[in-house]
Amino acid sequence: MRRVFLASLGCKTNQYESAAIEQAILAQGHTMVARGESADVCVINSCTVTGYTDYQCRQLVRRCQRANPQAAVIVTGCYAQAYGEKVGQLPGIDYIIGNSNKATIPQLIATAAKRKSPQYLVTSPSSGPIFAGASCMPGRTRALVKIQDGCDSFCSYCIVPYARGRSRSLPAEEVKREVTAIEKKGFKEVVLTGIHLGSYGKDLGNGVDFSSLVGLLVKEFPDLRIRLSSLEPQEVTPELIELMSRQGNLCPHLHLSLQSGDNSVLRRMRRGYEVEEYISLIRELADQVPDICLGADIIAGFPGESEAGFNTTYQLLAELPLSYLHVFPYSLREGTAAASFPDQLDPRVIKKRAGELGRLAATKKNGYLARFQGKIMPVLIEGSRDKQTGRFKGLSRNYLTILMEGDDSMVNEEVLVKVSRVEGEKLTGQLVGKT
Repeated sequence: MRRVFLASLGCKTNQYESAAIEQAILAQGHTMVARGESADVCVINSCTVTGYTDYQCRQLVRRCQRANPQAAVIVTGCYAQAYGEKVGQLPGIDYIIGNSNKATIPQLIATAAKRKSPQYLVTSPSSGPIFAGASCMPGRTRALVKIQDGCDSFCSYCIVPYARGRSRSLPAEEVKREVTAIEKKGFKEVVLTGIHLGSYGKDLGNGVDFSSLVGLLVKEFPDLRIRLSSLEPQEVTPELIELMSRQGNLCPHLHLSLQSGDNSVLRRMRRGYEVEEYISLIRELADQVPDICLGADIIAGFPGESEAGFNTTYQLLAELPLSYLHVFPYSLREGTAAASFPDQLDPRVIKKRAGELGRLAATKKNGYLARFQGKIMPVLIEGSRDKQTGRFKGLSRNYLTILMEGDDSMVNEEVLVKVSRVEGEKLTGQLVGKT
């Protein structure tokens, strides 16, 4: 039996797949260890959405080698899939496993050993079924369900379609089985996740699309909070907006990637929508869904982004009723169309623009949080306490972290909390009752 360290970088889909790998490893009798503990095998589930996530993977490899020089090192995930040869040039890596081959990792653990050169198992990212099987996230009060994988969009800056393959969907009956298992285990919230979530069902050919699947789940699981991970704006249908406005168990929270507020940049990004459509959607959601939390991804410094185009984006973000922003400095990804664009920006300009957007993001988040002072909100209490204060923490339906005093009986229960004040990026409050 082996001692295994597992680290996951990147998106919720990677977190889900890491949970599935961990469950399978534990089922075989191995032991999972935390960072800093002795390990026989180290598994890194990588991300390659930006150059920084590549760097994070390389750093993790080095840390594993320093802490456990005799441990076998396995790198899997999108960095391994898209840039396997580059990963193989890093010293100390023993196995490189592609996204479609992750299910082999639990069986590999028993025999994994140091090698003179890495062993590759990287096949087409579209080959085989969706990697699934984690009906919960160990140690958490919320569970992820991966309902879709891959992407057909091929935005000009994005390596993900090459790392994840074509869009594939988990049939609705299998989704229901996973959600049923989650509910039986006592979880109170499920998060639907995927690489291109809104494209769900297009490959199934049975008339079930993303909005109809969500409608099915909120109806059949009325006692579960249903949360959606990132969506593309053009995939938010009137049916989905109506569901969110009238179904109490569909969390009022949407993350809708914008990427740029300049139409010329959006066209070069191959985003498939224009700024005016995004503005209309955000305003409709804010009007139709009370207290909805609306987030957006923004790329700063895309090739050809002019000063005027950046200022247009900044002004748009300042005016829209967005609750938070995820800001990414443009990161050139080898193999994408944008990597060959001639008008790449100076890294210093990219950094400056990302910094300005980051400060705006902090202002937007603080303004949204301040709206809830004095209000009573339903909050799902998590199993771990806040590291800084030691207080219990929970998540509201509209994605706000709220700290409070209480006792262990509150864990994994939705309680009513009266918000008192803003503390950094969190709220504090007092327990006033149960929902």
